[in-house]
Amino acid sequence: MAYKLNDMSGNATSLVVTSCADSINQIITKDEKIYWKEKPQEKAYVMSSVFSMFPFVLIWATIDFIFIFAFLFLVNEIPFYIYFIFIPFMLVHMTPVWLWIAGIIKAKKGYKNELYVLTDKRIVRQSGTKNLKFDSIYYTDITDCQIRVSKFGRKYNNGDVYIKLKTSNYYLSALEKPLEVVEIINSLCKGEEPNIFQTYADFESEQKEEPIKLEEPIKLRDVSMKDRRDSAVDNIFDDK
Repeated sequence: MAYKLNDMSGNATSLVVTSCADSINQIITKDEKIYWKEKPQEKAYVMSSVFSMFPFVLIWATIDFIFIFAFLFLVNEIPFYIYFIFIPFMLVHMTPVWLWIAGIIKAKKGYKNELYVLTDKRIVRQSGTKNLKFDSIYYTDITDCQIRVSKFGRKYNNGDVYIKLKTSNYYLSALEKPLEVVEIINSLCKGEEPNIFQTYADFESEQKEEPIKLEEPIKLRDVSMKDRRDSAVDNIFDDK
């Protein structure tokens, strides 16, 4: 196990753990109180990576494919050695497409380690694929906190929390209850106790509710065939 502490611009610190066997519980100190702990919604988290560069990539890929089609089918008598120049050139020219695909794969793999935690001292974000990375944002460095809901956020019923720091911005994406997160952050920035129903520690220790017990057992009346015939006859006369 190895730790590496990096300085981040924007009044935040980053801690890289070279072993994924560690969890965020080893980063949180014993005197810290956890108020909220949640993973982003998977579909919205991955789809945000899919559509973040999609318009640009679509235009870029369309132009490249038109150029490839024209080169292969509309141009006659191409020397064979030209292909050794053309193919590598097009592969390099389509770099935005490869980066877009790599971003989707990274988001899909990195989701399992993506986790957000709000304590009484800081905001902690766990991320990474092979190595775990922990970013810490202290409440004294936060200047504003906003909620942003995209088109896909409305579709999947979630939103992003954008945190403005003194020199940069930070965000927690694809949250199921962004308003609750903002309220907790605003309270902790003011040094107040968050007005929430229960803390995360209470939620973890909460036991399952016991089944409802009836004071007296329900007695079922035994209905004979004669009672059923009499009831059926009464219903016929009532209808008439």
